[in-house]
Amino acid sequence: MEQGQPSEADALSVGVLGPLTVSVRGRPVALTAGRLRTLLAVLALSVGEPVPTDRLATAVWDDDLPSDPKRSVQIYVTRLRSALGPDAIDTAPGGYLLRLDADRVDAARFVRLLNAAAAAPDAGAERAHLVEALGLWRGTPFEDVRSTWLEPVAAARLIERYLGALER
Repeated sequence: MEQGQPSEADALSVGVLGPLTVSVRGRPVALTAGRLRTLLAVLALSVGEPVPTDRLATAVWDDDLPSDPKRSVQIYVTRLRSALGPDAIDTAPGGYLLRLDADRVDAARFVRLLNAAAAAPDAGAERAHLVEALGLWRGTPFEDVRSTWLEPVAAARLIERYLGALER
């Protein structure tokens, strides 16, 4: 990588607060395989944090796990790296992590803005953070990503935070 050039990870953006959106350096990346989409969504939820291989396998294959889940996850991570760039996903002990600034994932930015709103010094600042956070939503979380792990766990948690922000 040349000096002054952003890495692939720095140029990557992921949106899960509605249909999955992925872009690298402002250009959309089409992930047509459903399992790749699910893998990226799960990694994006824990951006910068290692995600255990077994959790990835459960989210991607639900109850229909392949005979060698660890190897199958490795294959899909390799495919995802090919689509996003080699620096986007790191191998971590027991799993993988999406190496990306958290604000480049809309769900992580949403949570950060809600926390900033809660700590705001006055009502005007709180409202500004809430408006920005709510503006990140484009539909139902993981709208076009199918996973029985994402829907009841992650989507429900995000929707609860969204409704709380609307009330505030």
